[in-house]
Amino acid sequence: MPPSISTIVLDLDGTLVDSAPELAHALNAALVPMGRRAVHADEVRAMIGDGVAVLTRKALAATGDVPDERGFEDVLDAVRRAYDHVPASPLYPGVAETLKELHDTGYRLAICTNKPQGPARRLMGQLDLDHLIDALAGGDSYAVKKPDPGHIQGLLDALGAAPETAVMVGDSGNDARAAQGAGTRFIAVSYGYCKGAVADLGADAVIADFAHLPAAIKAL
Repeated sequence: MPPSISTIVLDLDGTLVDSAPELAHALNAALVPMGRRAVHADEVRAMIGDGVAVLTRKALAATGDVPDERGFEDVLDAVRRAYDHVPASPLYPGVAETLKELHDTGYRLAICTNKPQGPARRLMGQLDLDHLIDALAGGDSYAVKKPDPGHIQGLLDALGAAPETAVMVGDSGNDARAAQGAGTRFIAVSYGYCKGAVADLGADAVIADFAHLPAAIKAL
């Protein structure tokens, strides 16, 4: 029998929160003043997953062309500044209650997101979830980020947790590949931003409702 799970590593965008409206707001704060059209949340959902720099490049390509490196950095800086003042992303149904249940049961909870660490921590505070989270690693916390397994491994090392006692919960191929490379088990949520079929992620379990997570973990 595999060791029991004691640490739950959670993706953020597309797993705990629907961040597309928040990200569209930040992108549009940079795009519209430069004469570009605004991007819509539905468009942004298809662009999410590889960090704010890649997201900004995709938004620029969707609304015109991508400037040279200096021009791109100016746009990226504007997006990051706007990002510090956007409204909090909404939680998916059942997330707050389920995280509290898992925390109170004794699981250690950690966030592993390609979102920059500062905005991720701010969001956890805005949503009043920060007291439930034992550790958080953003896309700029280490030299690598998902899908590189070093992103998860760095977080587990900080917690002193062995990969075989952890499970990654996420919605994308980046989450799946990082979990598989790090040696953790993987649970996929089917409601997030996966760019292909969730069934193709190779997950140990797939849940359609975050409230089903405790039962899925117990069944691993």
